[in-house]
Amino acid sequence: MKLYRSSENKIYKIILLIVFFGPIQNGFSQATKNKDMLYFDSDWQPTTRKKHKFYRPLPLKTIGNLSLIQDYYKNGTMQMQGYAYTDSLDVHVGDWYWYDQNGFDTKNTQYSNTTNNPLVYYHNNGVVWKTINYKNGIKDGSIKLFNDKGKVIHLDDISYLGKIKSSKSGRGLLKFYKKKEANKYLKVSYEFLHDKTIPKQSFRIIEKSNDNYTYKEIKRHSGNIIKVSKIKTQSVESLLKMVANKEWCTYTKSRNYSGEIINNKRVFKQFNSELFIDLNFKFTYGCFFKNIDDEDNYIKKWRLKGSEFYTITILILNKNKPILILTQGDNIKYYIIPTNNNGLLENFIKKNTIAQTSSPLSDSIFKEIMLHRNSDTNNFYSIRSKKGKKYLTNLFNEIVIDKGYDVIQRNKEFIIGRNGEGIDIYNFKLEKLPIRNIRRAYYDSENLQILVGNRVKYIDVAGKETSRRIIRRYSPHCLYELQELKTNFEVIKSNKKEPVNAIKITELDGFSGITHIKTLRLKNLTAECDVKFLNKTTTDGYDEDSRLIEGYVDRTHLLVVHKDDKAGLYAYNDDDVEFDWGLEELQKDEMVDLNAGQYGSTQAEELLPIQYDDIELRAPLIIVKKGEKYGIYPLKNGLNYKSLGKVEGNFIEYETNKGEKGWIDINTHKEYPNEK
Repeated sequence: MKLYRSSENKIYKIILLIVFFGPIQNGFSQATKNKDMLYFDSDWQPTTRKKHKFYRPLPLKTIGNLSLIQDYYKNGTMQMQGYAYTDSLDVHVGDWYWYDQNGFDTKNTQYSNTTNNPLVYYHNNGVVWKTINYKNGIKDGSIKLFNDKGKVIHLDDISYLGKIKSSKSGRGLLKFYKKKEANKYLKVSYEFLHDKTIPKQSFRIIEKSNDNYTYKEIKRHSGNIIKVSKIKTQSVESLLKMVANKEWCTYTKSRNYSGEIINNKRVFKQFNSELFIDLNFKFTYGCFFKNIDDEDNYIKKWRLKGSEFYTITILILNKNKPILILTQGDNIKYYIIPTNNNGLLENFIKKNTIAQTSSPLSDSIFKEIMLHRNSDTNNFYSIRSKKGKKYLTNLFNEIVIDKGYDVIQRNKEFIIGRNGEGIDIYNFKLEKLPIRNIRRAYYDSENLQILVGNRVKYIDVAGKETSRRIIRRYSPHCLYELQELKTNFEVIKSNKKEPVNAIKITELDGFSGITHIKTLRLKNLTAECDVKFLNKTTTDGYDEDSRLIEGYVDRTHLLVVHKDDKAGLYAYNDDDVEFDWGLEELQKDEMVDLNAGQYGSTQAEELLPIQYDDIELRAPLIIVKKGEKYGIYPLKNGLNYKSLGKVEGNFIEYETNKGEKGWIDINTHKEYPNEK
């Protein structure tokens, strides 16, 4: 059996699954006695020879750019052997084998080998055990096995009977039986292994049962059964082409909460070379609380209500009989098996399902798919380092975008690759967006904001220009309660002989109806200071609904202080202040009228001294003016600007005192002068 994966550039990677069960001769290999060793304890941490439980002979055997790692138990029996890249030993290649302390097989795992280097494995005594050849990334020809005396014992050729049975969990969806002799079959147990911490997925043999099954016994306990001989002989390319040209649609009806009959549609199809997608549509109106109101919400049409992605994997049985399986993490969910009569066996087919020619996803549906997705690209694409560059890979650690980058950034809609000042953008389908001269790019409100040439614009997942979205993330069922959770801030002055500025903090709990009042005295901001918030008033605040608006920033702890016609910027913090209810003690202080609230005091922190002509908020920036010069707090670039324009998402337009024009990245404050 072979495990096949394909990359976007059509270079195919195939893993041949072979299992060899039986004892391996004990005894310490004479070839390793005089070599250096690495010693490990029971947790595989480096240790000394006296304390070791495992050891690894050095130097490692090499084939091209691959090294063979062979680990041994303390008693001299081989514990594991497998190939990895010499310059990156955590990236595994080809077949890996593990053994128990008696030398018997315990498991083996398969990884792709795109180097085409032939792989050689060894018996415990150092004699060659197995040789595997590759061509164009595919195992080429039969695998040659040797006994511990170096004699060829046979050419491995696996013949399976596939058992196909549905499973709610998805585990064990496909079962395989190897023919032992006439009407006797051995069941092979396996699993797909997906390790999110180390980007790789493999098809792993767990064990081979010693129980014999007859054909009748298998049939008695199975759902559908198919012999491997009934599976169509063809190339992997032919199978992929056939599947890519098809989609499956299922139509059903249901009732909504008001009793109205709703038409439903499910579409199952290939999304790109790496993924399948399951789309669920309803013929209905829009959700009025989804985002800000849109006229489209009042139109009844097919609307996407959910989608799921599955990783494409191909198993090749008996060298030339490929079948397609779809996985989520470690679980097999669906399969597509071509038969000799040009039919397909699929376990996702339901009543009223129509198989038809695949239609391309529209830009609007593609956008909706991205908006509905809960998981990001980390679930399907990973990043691999190779020769100082970063590459995007699939779950099998295979490169899916050939170009390497200094930095790769990902979220659920886009993949951004950066080389120096150069930027490439890909969408989730791994399509490179046809946009040149990108100088800067940011994820913004489920789209992308880019600086292209001398212009700032927004683009969607299809690469089309769009406008910025303002997203509110709340449930309409709790909207009323959220608005009732409010915190208000008010600048007040004491009414006694040494007045100072203070902040009155009012917290309204909409659930209990209780109002809490705290007054915070700012000891170093005396009454002659005119204190306001950044909104240029003496009141500010927020409710819980405000905090659910994407991009919301709480600035209620920042103050603009004016004195003698000059302005400065201050901040206060009430987190570490001890507020007191003691009215008698506070009356002695005679500084602030408490209105029966709690009282505390603190020093306001000076962020900018009181020497500027104006300080204003152009969210999210704080703009500082002195004379005819402007700057952006915290004045990393100084007061270097003749003018600063309106903030456009992640950028603000500027003109320097010397007449240079361009855009400033508000996140880094880096200037991007206009190109001439």
